[in-house]
Amino acid sequence: MKKKVSSKKKASKASNISDVMGASYIKRLLAYFIDMLVVSLVMYFPIKELFSGMVGEGETFSSLFAASNEMSFSIFLLDFVLALVFILYFALLEFNISQTVGKMMMGLEVKSVVGKELSFRQCFMRNISKMSVMFLFIDSIYGLFKGTRRRFLEKYSATVVVNKW
Repeated sequence: MKKKVSSKKKASKASNISDVMGASYIKRLLAYFIDMLVVSLVMYFPIKELFSGMVGEGETFSSLFAASNEMSFSIFLLDFVLALVFILYFALLEFNISQTVGKMMMGLEVKSVVGKELSFRQCFMRNISKMSVMFLFIDSIYGLFKGTRRRFLEKYSATVVVNKW
């Protein structure tokens, strides 16, 4: 004998945020490119100023790698700092307003699956893969295969990107 489920219970199950299909990857990719442009423009001038003193007349940027181990370490450290800046850009904006500039322009926002408010831990965790395009690609493949449009780190951090409008 089948047990009847009331329409109220069906509606409450469907309205559960974890059941919501994430926003399309196309909109998310466009939002990501907008965010990369914003962060790159903000970081361009300080980095240009920093490297203008390092690169001499007739030298190229790639020649800095061969110059010395100390210079190579400095470039590695700068790369690490830039990756951290990218992650913090996403994490801080999502924690404070549930959106980045790109997500605002594309009508997207981040929601917590387990609570009412996003925690900073959730926001930081979901953005770790953005330190590298390769890591982000691998992270995104998970959502493609699962059909949920949620990256692995979004599932792990209990967050989802949804359409705001």
